[in-house]
Amino acid sequence: MSGWIQKDIGGNWTVNGHIEACILKLQCPSKDEFSNDKSRTENIEIVKDLLKPGCAGQGVLSEEVAGHPAIVLAPELAFGSPDFSVIDDLIKKYECNLIFICGFGFSSGSSLIDIEMNEGVEGIWDSKPLNDKKYNGGWVWVKSGDSVKSYIFLKNFFEQSTEISVPKLKQGNNILRLEGNDVVIFPLICADLICTEEGSPRERVISSIKGPGVSNKRLLITGSLLNEKSSSGHWKAAIGDFLEKIKASDADGRLMLSNCMNRTPVIDEEDDKWRCLSGVFQHRQGGKRPKNALPNLRYVDDTKFCGLVVRNTIPGAALGKLKWTNTSSEGLHVFSECEQYIWRNQKLEASDGLYEADELYRFLERIKGKMLQDYEGVNDKNREATNAQINELRDALYPQSSSSTRKIASEIFQKCLMGTLKSPFYCPDDVYKDADNLASAIPVIKLLQMAIDASLLPVLPHELRVEYGHLLSKDRGHEFLIWDSRQHSAGQLYNKVKEEVVKEGGSARPLTIICRGKNIGSLPEDGRIRSDRLSDISSAAFSKTQVEITQEDKDICEVSDRVVYWKNQGKIDDILFSAETTAQLKEKLEEEVALP
Repeated sequence: MSGWIQKDIGGNWTVNGHIEACILKLQCPSKDEFSNDKSRTENIEIVKDLLKPGCAGQGVLSEEVAGHPAIVLAPELAFGSPDFSVIDDLIKKYECNLIFICGFGFSSGSSLIDIEMNEGVEGIWDSKPLNDKKYNGGWVWVKSGDSVKSYIFLKNFFEQSTEISVPKLKQGNNILRLEGNDVVIFPLICADLICTEEGSPRERVISSIKGPGVSNKRLLITGSLLNEKSSSGHWKAAIGDFLEKIKASDADGRLMLSNCMNRTPVIDEEDDKWRCLSGVFQHRQGGKRPKNALPNLRYVDDTKFCGLVVRNTIPGAALGKLKWTNTSSEGLHVFSECEQYIWRNQKLEASDGLYEADELYRFLERIKGKMLQDYEGVNDKNREATNAQINELRDALYPQSSSSTRKIASEIFQKCLMGTLKSPFYCPDDVYKDADNLASAIPVIKLLQMAIDASLLPVLPHELRVEYGHLLSKDRGHEFLIWDSRQHSAGQLYNKVKEEVVKEGGSARPLTIICRGKNIGSLPEDGRIRSDRLSDISSAAFSKTQVEITQEDKDICEVSDRVVYWKNQGKIDDILFSAETTAQLKEKLEEEVALP
């Protein structure tokens, strides 16, 4: 079996078992852009900022890789043929060794022949493209020192629901094998990775590594995608089967994907966790789940493979070390030390890496239409008022937002679900387990904030900080905690608060806890939570008799208690259902939580 063409690129591309890698998240082209092979102007601007030459101020890539060789991967149809010369010029001016792989299309055969006529450009085909046909494919640039070579390769297998209906679209017959001194790279385009026909691109990759082999070199397959079904069984089966056959061929392979399609967040975790599939994958054997959530990346796995996908699917670039090792001394994960840059204000800006904010934002997108205010019986005005408050929070958490609200997302999670409990740090990748609890608690936080004009976890000097609550009243004299637990009943939580918070005493500001627990047992009474110190005094062998207990004793005990009020969340829910206007909603909420 042939169907593959090898190009020797020389060079040592890895450093200490890894290669500096960049996954570009670019704008999905419009139908007009890809149908008419137009320039992808915004994508070009992103690449310009990534590869900015030194005289124009150091670009993001050269700053991150610190002089080491790098590989950049962009999605399918990321560019049109008018963009070739712009990218070519940027790469020739880039200071370090670089492999740049991207998708183009739909380009006419005549445009591709014109591009091939440039010095240092070579087409990966047996016969030239036909002038009046259209092609979907990829460009590869290899910059090594002052030498720059570029290759044009064509997609071999069409996407079966849309591409097969494109007039005059023609496929290629060869795949490209890039042979470096220490790495072998096969760049593929989208459906080439899932084709199961005899002689498919996947089969030809396996044939190539079984034939000439890869010796002791690293093996990397790249996939430039435009795929909206990133969690489909077809893709997971294809990735798993491919990586398993690579491993069976005694090659240590990695798969790097870049997709420009951004799926709408969905409530089903098994669907949503795959994001857009942009990331790096390896065979399941040797992979290991991170102990903690990772900034900018999420761990995913299936029966035969595992990997790390880019957490945020907004335009920009994710840069890190693509590794072929899984040891504690060299790094456990296939893509590590990842920094994400987001496209904001017409430039690439470093992400804050606050994954709690990223996941809370995505959760609010996933849970739309299934929150407390969406229950049957809530009138339209109250639903609209609540949704406006939720949308305000969601917008502040957006990954491209510079709002300080992103910094408090971790506390919102922790306090909603763990309340006053001294518990391990909450992992936001587990948000799906607590979806019902958060869907209940977050609307209450935002409604109460609106009703009493409170501050949400404000930044204050240490001595004035909000200790247990989410909200601080306007006069800074009263805290409010909204707590919804799937682990404990309301009665159990009440007793924990009494023992661990009320008895700690002190002169802290009053705290009102609005709580919902597991639906077992009876609900505690609303009102102030008092400790059992007085009964402890009266029952002790050496204490005064009941007759001798004075008002002074009671005052001492009450003063040493922390002032904490309990309120079952059902009371707040009832107001959301019963209030007839937004003004009445605010008024009743304010009355319900006022200090006695």
